[in-house]
Amino acid sequence: MQSNQPFTIYNASAGSGKTFTLVKAYLKILFSSNKPYLFKNILAITFTNKAVAEMKGRIIDTLKQFSDKDILKLDNPMFLSICDELNLRPPEQLHKKAITLLESIIHNYAAFDISTIDGFTHKLIRTFAHDLKLPLNFEVELDQESLLREAVDSLISKAGTDAVLTKVLVDFAIEKADDDKSYDVAFDFNKIAKLLVNENDIPFFEKIKDKTLDDFKALKSKLKKDINNEEAIIAEKAKQLLTQFETSGLEFKDFSGAYLPKHFEKLSNNNFNVAFGSKWQDNIENGTLYQKGLPQKQPEPLTVCNHKYF
Repeated sequence: MQSNQPFTIYNASAGSGKTFTLVKAYLKILFSSNKPYLFKNILAITFTNKAVAEMKGRIIDTLKQFSDKDILKLDNPMFLSICDELNLRPPEQLHKKAITLLESIIHNYAAFDISTIDGFTHKLIRTFAHDLKLPLNFEVELDQESLLREAVDSLISKAGTDAVLTKVLVDFAIEKADDDKSYDVAFDFNKIAKLLVNENDIPFFEKIKDKTLDDFKALKSKLKKDINNEEAIIAEKAKQLLTQFETSGLEFKDFSGAYLPKHFEKLSNNNFNVAFGSKWQDNIENGTLYQKGLPQKQPEPLTVCNHKYF
């Protein structure tokens, strides 16, 4: 394939001969030059280590076939195709070049560079480690969970030396204990840390990457103040509703299971640890909150309560 275009794209489905086509393209670059070590200047990149091994093996095997004198007697599709496309006549030219190239690659196999995308990127980073302000002996960790655990351990180890961080960690541990949860903050941090490597969450972390602990403390303080204000409003509304029940002559026993008044009683006492999704809560919309027969006995107070609150 002779082309002056900067890119050539091969579109092929599985099993249609992509490896054959790529090996042929690679060999054509080698055979189109008289330099026996041109392979040192060719970069071939693929996705997996398995594909790397397959590509290298196919190239070496093909060169071995071309180096065998019997190749001139056989109708090898790739051999004949390369001869035609590079206009190498007689075919002995390609045969002799294959012998030279095979020997050059075998004697300089380390320079026979076919690698994965990750491997190529790693090589680039290591080459420019100084410019990137990375230690020259840096290591690449492929186990994400191990790396995240190490990062969490490193963060927690700063407790006692960083005053601001220490207070944040201690406050978090106390809050967990107050909620009857384990005070071990490492469990929560390891769970949250997984979001850092989730591509769907990365854009959100980009928005807060410049925030400091003081910024988060200020936000936490504001949220806590807002929550306290809302809880005060809820408690006051609950007290008003209980007062309305009493004024209307309604008792706890008048309600089905007494669920509704007990619910608001908890809220009026600033107990906001309530569960939602119970059957009686669904009945608020259906109007079946009261004991059977009660609406006939006390229609007026029920009408007042329903109209005002439900």
